[in-house]
Amino acid sequence: MTQFTMTAEALPAMPLIGVTGRVDRGGPSLPNVVGDALMEMFFTDFPSKIRAAGGQPILLSIHSDPRRIVEHLDALVLSGGSDVDPRRYGRTPGPNSSMIDPARDEFEFALVDAAWEIGLPILGVCRGHQVVNVARGGTLIADLPTDAGEAHSFFGYPRSYRPQQVALESGSVPHSLFGNSIHVNSLHHQAVDTPGSGLRIVGRALDGVAEAIQAADRPVVGVQWHPEFFVEIDPLFSWLVDAATSRRTDSSHQTDHHRMEDNNVTYA
Repeated sequence: MTQFTMTAEALPAMPLIGVTGRVDRGGPSLPNVVGDALMEMFFTDFPSKIRAAGGQPILLSIHSDPRRIVEHLDALVLSGGSDVDPRRYGRTPGPNSSMIDPARDEFEFALVDAAWEIGLPILGVCRGHQVVNVARGGTLIADLPTDAGEAHSFFGYPRSYRPQQVALESGSVPHSLFGNSIHVNSLHHQAVDTPGSGLRIVGRALDGVAEAIQAADRPVVGVQWHPEFFVEIDPLFSWLVDAATSRRTDSSHQTDHHRMEDNNVTYA
């Protein structure tokens, strides 16, 4: 297996931000011979926003070793996608469960465990926000229209459309970035129910649905909305890059920090 070593002199000044993706079939846009092949997919919104905020995005393959990979990162973004398997929080899949991906669940839950253990800054977005919560022992509302009588799926609108007002808890990271409230997009049918260990709900929609969580003692934030879809650079990315930079410059984090295997990471 080919390896390369990145010395401190060769490193970019920007902190390294890992970004998770999703797995799907190639589809009709590819030649027939590979149309049914599995592909790892990454929307460009996250890498572009991370780079614009001053970070270096690293696209993470689900075939990476979670514990090894977090040792080389300065922060982690868990992206959106399919539903978390309800069996991970004591429920059974229902008729509205969306494309459960056990392999992705396994990879991302292991990432959260490893990142939490070493205090790596984490930003969870939509599904990623839910992954953080369930990985810490929390639960989800499996389907808002069924379980809570509320719909938050505005899929017929532009992805930057902001129909949802979220009230933010004073003293929280989101409150420090946005003030008392923020209008956000809303592209989900699940939501955080009971917060996991070490987490608290710090933002709620006007109907009471949880929209943001954060950790009590480390730089971990989850949001139900999609800040990567906004035209402007969202302050959440600046917060993450700042947290990653602080970690990067911490002398305790510099020991052999940036050796990477080239089949495990991709520079965007």
